[in-house]
Amino acid sequence: MTTVVQPWVGARCTLKQQTVLLCALRGCDGVAKEDPSKRITRHIRHVVLVNAEGDESLFHGCMVRPDWVEEFCSDIDHYPIHWVCHVMHAAEIVGYRYPDYDTRVLWLQSYRLFCGALHTLPESEAHLDLRLADRDYTEEDRRAYDRLGDVAPVVETVEKIVRVVEHARGGYSG
Repeated sequence: MTTVVQPWVGARCTLKQQTVLLCALRGCDGVAKEDPSKRITRHIRHVVLVNAEGDESLFHGCMVRPDWVEEFCSDIDHYPIHWVCHVMHAAEIVGYRYPDYDTRVLWLQSYRLFCGALHTLPESEAHLDLRLADRDYTEEDRRAYDRLGDVAPVVETVEKIVRVVEHARGGYSG
C-alpha cells in the first residue's frame, strides 16, 4: 500500500507518536508566509512526508536550523500554545526516532530550545515511549513515568551530542 508518510514513521513510531507528527504538519494560522514557524513546519513535512512529485523539488534544501528555532522561540508568546506544543513534541519524536543521526541531533537541539522557551524540561526517550505508548495512560504508567527519574542527564547528553557534531563540522556555520 502506498502511503504519504516516510517509512521510518511507521517502522519507528507508535500510533500515538505518528498522530503527533501528523498534527504538527499544519502551519500556524494567521502568520506571514515567511514567519519562522513556517520554516520549521516545512522541515517537519520534509522529514515526515513523502513528496508526491517523486523528487526533491518540494523540500529542496530544507533543513531545520537552530537559529530559526531561536528566532521562533524569541517571539513564542504570539503563537497558540496548543499549536506550539504540537511542534515541540514533533521535534522530540523526530529527534529520537529519525534514522539519520545528524538530523536527529538538530531536532533534539530544537526540542531543547522549545522546552527552554516554555520553561519545561525535556523528556527522555523512555519518558516519551511511556507517555505515547499505544494504550491508555494509567495511574501505573504515571508512577512508572515518575520512577524514570530526573531528565537532567538527557539535557546534558543532548548538549554533548550537539557540541561533538558542531566540533566535527568545524562549528555551526548556519
